Amino acid sequence: MPAQAPTLRPLACAAALLLAAPAWAVMAPPTVKASEVTRAAVSTIGPCPSYCGGAGGRWDFDEAGGEGVTSSFAELTNADGQGRALAALTGPTELPVLKAEAYANPAALGGSLVGAGAAGMQGFFVGAGGLPQYLLDLRLEGQATHYVSADVAIFRDHDPLTAPGFSSDPGTMIHEVIALTPDLELYDRVTLDLPADGTLQLATGQIATGSLAEGQLFYVWASLRVSGLRGTYGDAFDTLTMDFQDASGLSHTGVVPEPATAATLLAGLGLLAWRRRRVRG
Repeated sequence: MPAQAPTLRPLACAAALLLAAPAWAVMAPPTVKASEVTRAAVSTIGPCPSYCGGAGGRWDFDEAGGEGVTSSFAELTNADGQGRALAALTGPTELPVLKAEAYANPAALGGSLVGAGAAGMQGFFVGAGGLPQYLLDLRLEGQATHYVSADVAIFRDHDPLTAPGFSSDPGTMIHEVIALTPDLELYDRVTLDLPADGTLQLATGQIATGSLAEGQLFYVWASLRVSGLRGTYGDAFDTLTMDFQDASGLSHTGVVPEPATAATLLAGLGLLAWRRRRVRG
């Protein structure tokens, strides 16, 4: 028994060192800000008889925005038509507010196609007093003789320390970025369309998160697309807006334990257990 004492004293010191650092790290985990993105773009293509572009085609484009940009605006006017798009994280709780309009000039040589789009993404951490589920009301207003459509999706991010990918195209975002990223989980998606009858229209909808708990992170992603073809137009500059029915406990920043902290703690405990078994043996 006395021969074991010198071995146990260093073992006790090692235990203190191994456990002290992880305990300190757990007490002070990093504060993480959710990713935020806006994107706005306008394009014109001509000629457009039965198809658009081709040899001798006319192409023009304007775009703005990116990661960390909270307001983006694009605008374009030429002989083929005109368009503009605005994406801003200025709605209630800084949700995306999207506007877009596109007019194809009826006098454009050979016809033309004008498209405009706006997209945005905002993240939310569930804090103290958060709800188990959040409901988001959607509202799209505008008019068109060609095309107006909006998509809104909510997805969970299981890895808050890594910023999720982003695309302004619904198909790419839903079926590639989210579907093919292991730490992202799609909760819900809603599409709002306006009829192309030239009258002012209003489309509404609702989208919901899945079950949530304190400390978890989810994103609201939205995209608005309009177009005009050979003298027609799509006008949704009267806006796509959204609002939580109850935003209790939501924040754009959250406290996230570092994965290395738990791993170090478990490794330390495992080493202590192994050393004790060897001493007793």
